Amino acid sequence: MNGADWLAMTRFGPLLAVAVGGMVGSLVRWAVLGVAPDGSQELVVVGLNVVGSLLVGGLLGQRDRLTEQSYALLATGFAGGLTTFSDFAVAVAERLEQGALLSAASIGLGTTATAVVAAGLGFRLSKLAFIHVPVRRWRRNRKRARR
Repeated sequence: MNGADWLAMTRFGPLLAVAVGGMVGSLVRWAVLGVAPDGSQELVVVGLNVVGSLLVGGLLGQRDRLTEQSYALLATGFAGGLTTFSDFAVAVAERLEQGALLSAASIGLGTTATAVVAAGLGFRLSKLAFIHVPVRRWRRNRKRARR
């Protein structure tokens, strides 16, 4: 029995998948922010949020092809750890505190709109990528590969 089978058999499978994915996603975010040039962290956070939204959209588009644990690991865990609402909220709050209302609004609305568009794009692209592969045939081939 491999690790994925054991994880699927336990009732803690989704919980462990989210925890592992979240840890990896958070470490990736930390590493990317650690190598970002000084003064570019806000832009990097926006980029991470957009990339994470694109990933979640793509995974959501393939939800019927993913196991519960795979979706929990990648979407809820990894993408959730990669993206960061708190850094985004702090950037907006700092602008508001400085009286820079236009800057705060542009960061707040711009990031939100871009992330939503990215999620929609990821969803649509994932649907297009597998347009010629029926789910039944894909699942049958996946079961054969496990044997």
